[in-house]
Amino acid sequence: MFAPPREIWDLTLPLRDALPFYPGDPEVEIETLYSTAQGAKCNVLKLRLGTHSGTHVDAPRHFLAGVTSVDRLPWSALLGPARLVQAPSGESIDANFVRSLDLTAGSRLLLRTRLPGVPPPPEFPASWPALTAAAAQEIVAAGAVLLGVDTPSVDAFHAPDPVVHQVLLGAGLALLENADLSAPPEGDYTLVCLPLRIQDGDGAPCRALLMR
Repeated sequence: MFAPPREIWDLTLPLRDALPFYPGDPEVEIETLYSTAQGAKCNVLKLRLGTHSGTHVDAPRHFLAGVTSVDRLPWSALLGPARLVQAPSGESIDANFVRSLDLTAGSRLLLRTRLPGVPPPPEFPASWPALTAAAAQEIVAAGAVLLGVDTPSVDAFHAPDPVVHQVLLGAGLALLENADLSAPPEGDYTLVCLPLRIQDGDGAPCRALLMR
């Protein structure tokens, strides 16, 4: 018999007009197409957004050709045990910190860069703590299958080369970006991370939940 989780945290930023977006990506636009308040028989909204709007999953195809698209990501990466940890303060997250986590094969790692209880910023941030290439390589070496962050990208803003993406996606990891990790305490959970099934997509907005 299914035992419902005692606690559930929704990590998903609501899609809305004026949601902060990565410069160069499409802005989220939500338009009323039909409205019962205006005499229509139903309510229908029209959405315009990018594949990396809000809380989203990056598939390897985001930066690499001829590799896994978002509709072909394995369930084994998107569903299962996950660990939420607080990243150290500073401009970068280095390999020594990742080694201290003692990750195991099949790990799903969620890195919180803001202090607990601090909500996502209302505007697109000018900077954020990002992984170093060496830290990304440690995550790959440990056999992780998913990395989640509460920042718009695993790379630094305006990084000259998306090295961290290339290391992680090149190893076949799924990336969960722009997750709201402000509420759950550090610890072990079950992650449910379901991106939209966009055929041959490089990524997709998703609904991400933590449960225990």
